Amino acid sequence: MVKLWKSINLEIIEVIKSGDVERLDSLMEKRQEILDKVDIKRFKKELGNDIKLDDKIHILLTNEINNIKNEIKKYKVTKTANYNYNRNVNTKINLFNQKV
Repeated sequence: MVKLWKSINLEIIEVIKSGDVERLDSLMEKRQEILDKVDIKRFKKELGNDIKLDDKIHILLTNEINNIKNEIKKYKVTKTANYNYNRNVNTKINLFNQKV
């Protein structure tokens, strides 16, 4: 089980780095299936230093989440700026179309 766990973790790390998010879900399910089958305390002892792979996965996922949040913020700012620009241009155009 430890070898399978380690290979799945290494695959998850590669998937996160490559950006292939579709495979990530199935790999996480495989990990969960392993956790459901084993005694957690004994399994942690067997893992030893390989538990550091989980920390690496956590860090990579946190970075990806932060990157996505930043992209969403930039998108919202751009969308607001475009809306304000278009509204401003339309009011200036309407100014010249008014009867005196």
